Amino acid sequence: RHQLKIGCVFPAEYRFYPDIEAGINAAAEELLDHNVQVIVKKTGKLRDGQEAGSIAKLLDIGIHALAVCPGHRSQINETINQLVEDGVPVVTIATDAPESRRLTCVSTDSFNNGQIAGDLMANLLNYRGKVAVLTGFADVTDHEEKVRGFLDAVGSYGSGVEVDILETREDVEEAYRLVKDCAAKGYDGIYINTASPTVSGAAALRDTGKYREVKLVGTDLLRDGIPFIEEGVLRAVIFQDPFMQGYRAIKILFDVLTNGTRYGPTNFVRPSIVTKHNIHYYRCYS
Repeated sequence: RHQLKIGCVFPAEYRFYPDIEAGINAAAEELLDHNVQVIVKKTGKLRDGQEAGSIAKLLDIGIHALAVCPGHRSQINETINQLVEDGVPVVTIATDAPESRRLTCVSTDSFNNGQIAGDLMANLLNYRGKVAVLTGFADVTDHEEKVRGFLDAVGSYGSGVEVDILETREDVEEAYRLVKDCAAKGYDGIYINTASPTVSGAAALRDTGKYREVKLVGTDLLRDGIPFIEEGVLRAVIFQDPFMQGYRAIKILFDVLTNGTRYGPTNFVRPSIVTKHNIHYYRCYS
């Protein structure tokens, strides 16, 4: 039985992605007896545009399948399409390249994620008030869809909630500055739809002392974010189970390589709302 090689490309950022990597490693360990080798190549930041170079290195090694976090919804479509044409199945993790020929996307349903946050925020504000949405990048599918979902949910309650959208560009210092700014301008609520800015945004809100007046809803569980949830600075986070995303992506690729199983365009991991009262059930790796 020849060895199967599965390549993985994702950012080397120290938050969120270590959870994905932990899931990948757990799946890889389970597949050792099946003669599967999982090879990881990390890019810099999500938007560094290094995916194609990392994929090329994996192809030189001779991978049979690929799991990748695309930093842009269309920039690596040609690379993905070429791989699929050459018989190398591709799965996207955490965010998608929906117009590419990738097999499936393993992630949370980003639109629904935004809806859950919007629903929560509308309830926290009693359906009236001014909210700032801090998104990562306008053209990352996951971020874009969360904004759409949030607006959809908030809008379903009428026109009582006013929303402004601001871009953090995944810069934690920018997120800190924006949250301080929003608190000073009298916003009633802030929703941060990515992991790292959630933590720096919570720190900013704590530093303003306005966390009782300003309702903050964030994304994902990071170790240094946990105290903010426990103190009530972060009312809730939408947990995206990145461990399961990484784990499932590898298991799907193995299934495709060995059984030829067909998958639909999306394979959603269930999100959950985490507050200070249920946080002890969750584990995080970053």
